[in-house]
Amino acid sequence: MASEFTIASTTMLFQLTQGRWNEAIGTYGIRMFFFFELILFIEFSKHLLNKF
Repeated sequence: MASEFTIASTTMLFQLTQGRWNEAIGTYGIRMFFFFELILFIEFSKHLLNKF
């Protein structure tokens, strides 16, 4: 499931950077992308820790 999130996020990032955005919007989008990935990673880690 985590890999599906990664694939979708990577596809979204690719579309964002390859789209007709200016540099400011692109940079902002990439920052939000990494922030979103960080939240997913933390939540996934909590889920794994709760299993043990």
